[in-house]
Amino acid sequence: MKPLARRALRIGICAALVFHLAAITIANLPATTALGGSIYRPFAWYLTPTGLWQTWDMFTTIPHFLDLDGALVVVDESGSITRRGPLLPGFASFAKTVRIQGTFMRLAFSSDSYTSYTKRYRAAICRALLAERRGAPTQVGFELLAQELRPLADIRKDGRISQPKTYSFGPAACTP
Repeated sequence: MKPLARRALRIGICAALVFHLAAITIANLPATTALGGSIYRPFAWYLTPTGLWQTWDMFTTIPHFLDLDGALVVVDESGSITRRGPLLPGFASFAKTVRIQGTFMRLAFSSDSYTSYTKRYRAAICRALLAERRGAPTQVGFELLAQELRPLADIRKDGRISQPKTYSFGPAACTP
């Protein structure tokens, strides 16, 4: 290989590596900086297909709950309410894993950001309910049963670390 061609190859490889490093750096910056979203535009075509993009939920993981559990709330044609496990298939109980807890926290508290997920989840729940019994559920909702951490001053007074709290979401019409 000629020296000029070798030099051009080295320059090309260096440029590609510098671009890659810049893309990784930019992908790790929160989108709410003073620079705004415009800094991402030159790298968007590269970040998405390579999977280097990042989402930031840094402050949703501050300890707020000691424990979480969840249940589906199903309302049938007669108005009767039953509670079921929220996990498909088979309406399994709420799993005590970070991934499941994170999913249902987002579903519960950030449903506007996850509208397509919420609709697909509700439709899958309705289809599964229809498949296992006669009649149709009219509404489904979700309850997030939490042991919410208490302020330190309150814990010092009585020694109780948490208090039970139920967050109810829905019910919404069941449309399979």
